[in-house]
Amino acid sequence: MENLAPSVDTEKYQTMPETTLLNVSALPPERIGKVIDAMSRDLFRRGAVFELDGVRRRPHMTIFMARFPTEAAIGARQALAGLARSLNGTFARHSGYFLTKGNYYEVSYRRTDDLMALHHTVMGALSPLRFSPGTPVTEDYFAPYDAEQQKNARKWGYDLADDLYRPHITVTRFDAHPSFELPRPPCDLSFPIGRIGIFESDNLGATKRMLDSFTVDS
Repeated sequence: MENLAPSVDTEKYQTMPETTLLNVSALPPERIGKVIDAMSRDLFRRGAVFELDGVRRRPHMTIFMARFPTEAAIGARQALAGLARSLNGTFARHSGYFLTKGNYYEVSYRRTDDLMALHHTVMGALSPLRFSPGTPVTEDYFAPYDAEQQKNARKWGYDLADDLYRPHITVTRFDAHPSFELPRPPCDLSFPIGRIGIFESDNLGATKRMLDSFTVDS
């Protein structure tokens, strides 16, 4: 099985049909977002790569991400609007903080049954609309894949699906392991998921523009 690895292939983007990388995410309420924005702003001043601003770079918990034909983006938004009426009672329970091997600093959440059901419902509804199912584009943000990641990318278009799904909100990223202690606010950042957004993402998987958002029925 081939190994999907990082590459910047300009010819790839010139020859394939127009596509858009879409990210479907749970949006925390304003009170939670402000805490995460403040952490990100402080760390950016101390040398982090980027900061969340609540506008262009919003705190968000990815539920599903894949590349879609651009004309299918409208269908994805419509499907998500229909789903929102039945996606209720999901709670994101804060479990701590985590610095990844790639030096992303994250707010971590528990993989509860309800959250996994939300992940699978959204993924099952939207993944059939994605671009090139079964033979996904090698995205620029991909790291070398193990067998399970390759399987997920082919099946869903999303490498961190199913058992690899890890609910989190990214605070920021560092070029190298930070030399100072990272903040761990004592407040509980748990929240009921009441709103879901669909974003256009850049080639590195970062959210670039929110296309729409939907209120989840309580």
